[in-house]
Amino acid sequence: MPNIARNRKRVSLVVILVAIFLTGAWFMHRTEVHPQFGRIYVAGMSEHYTYWQFARLIVSKWLHRLPQKPYYDLGLQVGPDVLGWSSHENSPSKRDGYIYMRNPLPSGGNEPLWEFALTTKRRLSEVTSDDLKCEYFGMNDPRGTNIFGAAWTGAAILVPEGQLFFGRLVTNRSVTYVIRLAKQRGPDRSAMRIEYVVVTN
Repeated sequence: MPNIARNRKRVSLVVILVAIFLTGAWFMHRTEVHPQFGRIYVAGMSEHYTYWQFARLIVSKWLHRLPQKPYYDLGLQVGPDVLGWSSHENSPSKRDGYIYMRNPLPSGGNEPLWEFALTTKRRLSEVTSDDLKCEYFGMNDPRGTNIFGAAWTGAAILVPEGQLFFGRLVTNRSVTYVIRLAKQRGPDRSAMRIEYVVVTN
């Protein structure tokens, strides 16, 4: 009888853990919609493993299905390419990080990849097509300091948590990504989560 009771507790624990995992996965993948541009995508990265990533890795090992790529990321997947990010200074009063105009992948050769434009809007839902009619600035643009001030480094801009900006690839300026830096954490366990919509001009 004690063995049966012990086995029931183990099964109950496994069922509870699976339920928590599935609920978390559902929340992570639920779809929100912008009133004009459609689906709102979510992407994230970490400069270190997060607890959630460790849990996913453990479950993947149990199922003998290792992930296609490591969870230690070099950037955030935005459309077909990667947006580089790194933490700067994070405190209760100031949470910010760098977003890069260069290609962050080892195979990218630090070549220009993104052009950016800032907006004063604070929510994705507030952005309209008229807001996208603005000037973009790419890597090492000599006008960068005039527009971005001290936030400009030539290859990146320093942006706070909650910042909303527009990005487009230098190889395809017909598509604009409206990106909100939803959450930044660091520097000890640096991580970033973004929300974005895709607009075809």
